[in-house]
Amino acid sequence: MQSQVDFLSAHPWLLVANMAGFAVWIAALCVVFQSPKFVRKWLWVLLSLFTFSIGLRTGNISGSIGVPLGAAYILWFW
Repeated sequence: MQSQVDFLSAHPWLLVANMAGFAVWIAALCVVFQSPKFVRKWLWVLLSLFTFSIGLRTGNISGSIGVPLGAAYILWFW
């Protein structure tokens, strides 16, 4: 656990990028559930889960950055 904390303190942009992606995903879900434009809401929720991910490995620590492409499309479409 300590090595993960050291890794995140050495690369703080990873935490910021993951939190931004999570915020985009939450915003897309709020838009889907509150807007009458989205008729089949469960299909839009499935689309919001579409993500492009890049993995990083440093020694015995591995991490990944995900870009929520489906959620970004939902926000663009809205």
